[in-house]
Amino acid sequence: MNRRRMSDWFHPPDVEAWDQEAIEAAVEEAADLPFEAELPRHIQSAVVKACVRLARQVACHGLPEKQPHHGFTIIVGDPAQLSSCGHSDFNPFSSYDLSVLDRKTCDTIWRNAFHSDGAIVIDGC
Repeated sequence: MNRRRMSDWFHPPDVEAWDQEAIEAAVEEAADLPFEAELPRHIQSAVVKACVRLARQVACHGLPEKQPHHGFTIIVGDPAQLSSCGHSDFNPFSSYDLSVLDRKTCDTIWRNAFHSDGAIVIDGC
C-alpha cells in the first residue's frame, strides 16, 4: 500500500538556484541593525554592531583550537545598572580597558570569554 518510506532527510536546493542577492547580503560585514532606531540613547550602535560581529564569529567559526561553543550570552548595557543583576567571582578582563570597537580586543574576547557558562557584559557607551 504505502510503499514510499518517510524520512527526515532532505536534499537542499542546488547552489545555482540560490538568490545571488541573498548570498551577497549574508557575506556583507557592515549591515544596518534592524532595531537601531529603538536602541536606548546610552547604547552606541557601533558597539552593538561590533557585538553582533563577535557573536556571528563565534556562531559561524566556533572557538580557538576548533572548539565548538555551547551557547553564550553577550549583554550590552550600562555596567553600573547591570551590577545589581549578578556577580562574578572571576573576571579576566577587570583590570584592562578594552573596547569591542578594536578588532584585536574582539579577538582577545573571542579567545577567552566564551569557554564557560555565563555571560559577558559590554559597556554600551
